[in-house]
Parts: sequence; structure tokens; C-alpha cells
Amino acid sequence: MIKNIEIQVKDETYERLNRESINHDMDLQSYISMLIEQDYHNIRQNHNYIEEKVKKPLQKILTDLETSNTYNKENSNLFNKVLLLPLRKYNKALSKEFSRIIEYYKSRDLYDEENFYLITDGKRILGYMGLNISEEDAPYGRYIFIYALSLYREYQSIGNLKYIINFVQSIGRQSQCYSIDILLENSNVTYNQLNDLGFLLFTSTDIIKIKVETGKAGVSICNLKTDDTNIEDIGNFLPICRTEPLKAMISQWISKKEMIEVHRAIYEDEEEIEFIYVKEDKSFNKTMYSCFTLLVRPKYLYDDKYIHKVLSVLELIISENINKYTRSIVVIPRTLNKNASIYNEDDVLDTLNWLRKNNS
Repeated sequence: MIKNIEIQVKDETYERLNRESINHDMDLQSYISMLIEQDYHNIRQNHNYIEEKVKKPLQKILTDLETSNTYNKENSNLFNKVLLLPLRKYNKALSKEFSRIIEYYKSRDLYDEENFYLITDGKRILGYMGLNISEEDAPYGRYIFIYALSLYREYQSIGNLKYIINFVQSIGRQSQCYSIDILLENSNVTYNQLNDLGFLLFTSTDIIKIKVETGKAGVSICNLKTDDTNIEDIGNFLPICRTEPLKAMISQWISKKEMIEVHRAIYEDEEEIEFIYVKEDKSFNKTMYSCFTLLVRPKYLYDDKYIHKVLSVLELIISENINKYTRSIVVIPRTLNKNASIYNEDDVLDTLNWLRKNNS
């Protein structure tokens, strides 16, 4: 039930709140409601947004405050609160570095101009956040995906992080998104910090090196049929694990379809094993690999026995094309490797952790 309240403020305060609401592209009433819900009491008085020199922790751009003449660590407590500013409201030129990072997200079909935000203290850029709304079949459903979240570490207080996540939740509710998702590796915020904010591990994905065993027991090339297909025609098949929203994965494959291989495989056994595999070249630690992503029909998505069989058939395919796929890796759910039954930790090139927070 919604209740109405009436408050009286000075003209100066009213004008300041009104400017804040315009910066957030919200009407004044909705903006004040958001502030109350978020327990946000420190209204900013300075709106001279000055771009600072940025740096790149992990693969992201952040403002390098330590090299800025205007930053003094002894006075950092004066700048310990942050504000989210829509990038489209920022009226100064972006640095080449920042422009490049935006182009990177555009190339991955993640960038949404309406939902890309600068994180500022009212004077300097401290970080940024990118949001993307996605809708898929269960268990993902309709969710907001935080594909980028970078904030200078000295400003990662629980209060600032709560403000940021509460803001995302507010957008999520307006968009009828009942989950807030983030890939841990896409942020410089730690797992413990996100966990304190209510995020739990949703899926964990390993990228592993494939060790080819010729003549592997249990599978025979005689039972295998493969044919080429198009990424646009994958139909009712889903990846066995996820590193990005499905629409972004498919969009990237389509954009470089001349450089990838897409095959449909059917293996006749006691039961028919059917799957699609997408092969693309990827570099890890300056070494180029043939990277395989596996897609199955939805009813087999969480059937470990079936996925194990798919992996065995994939190894058979690679062994038959060993000259073509000299170094191969595959993306698989970490939960599939119970008791190291498939691979050892030494075989893991990378692990990606997808976290989720309920927004209902």
C-alpha cells in the first residue's frame, strides 16, 4: 500500500533536489521516494563533475586519484560519499581510455546508453557501472545484469555499495526484474563485499584444457554424425553454462560468424546424444586455443550424466581432428566436476562466478 506524505523545504533545498532528480532522469517525487527508501541523507551541493585521469584495474578503467593533484589522502574522509550520474548527462568529453572501454562493451552487445553510470563524489569520477536488462527461460528469468562495476577501493564502504545496489534494485523493480545478477570477475568489488549485500553464488563456470585420449572407452566414431549449422538456427538449444547473458553470447557469435565454427552432433548410443558446439579462437596467457561452447536441449541442461556423455563425444571429435584443434579448451559448469572426476585444478585456465541477489 502506498502512503502519501507532505513535507516543507526551503527554496534552496527544493532547487537542489530538483536538479538531482533531473540528473537521475526521474521526476521529483520518485527521486525523493528513492532517497528515503535508501536512507540517503547527504544531498550533494557541488555538481562540477570533473573528469580525472583513469587507470585500468583488471580490464576496466578507474580514476587514478593518487596521481591527481586535487586528491589528498589525509582529507579523503571529506569525499567518502558517492553519487551515480547517468553518462548521457555528463557534459564533458570522455578520455580516450574511457571511450575505448565503452566501445569494448558495445562490441560485446552489453552496453546500454540508458543504463551506464559514472560514480562520482561530486567533483571527480571514481568509477562506473553498466547495467543490462535480460529475459531468458528459467532458471534465469528476467534480470538486471551488472556487466561492469568498478569503484576506487577507498570508496568501497558498505554505505556506498548499499547506495549503488539499492539504486540498481530500484531500476530493477521499475523494469519488473526480480533478480540482480553480476559476474564477480567483471567487478573489482570482492565476493565477501557482494555477499554482505545479499548476493549468493548462482553458477560457477570453469574454462578447462581438454586432454585428448585416443581410443577412449565408451565412445566410437562409428556412432557419430556431425554437420555444419548456422548460429541463427540453433533453435531450442541452450549453453550448458553461462559467462554472459544469452542474447549477448549469440550476438557476439553472429557478429563474427565468418570466424567461428558451428556444428550439430548426434551420437547414437543407448540413448541419442544430441548437442551443438561452437568453436572460436581465444587467447589465454598469450597462447591461442580452440574454445568450445556446448549447447543442449533445455531438458538436459541439468542432467549431469547426459552432459558427461556430451563431453566424451566432444573429446572424440577433437581427437579425430587433432591436427586442426591442437590446443583445445571447453567451458563447463564447475559443479560437474564432483571429486575432480573430470579434470584437476591444474587444467583450469579461468573460473567465472555468476552471483545473484533476489529483487522481489
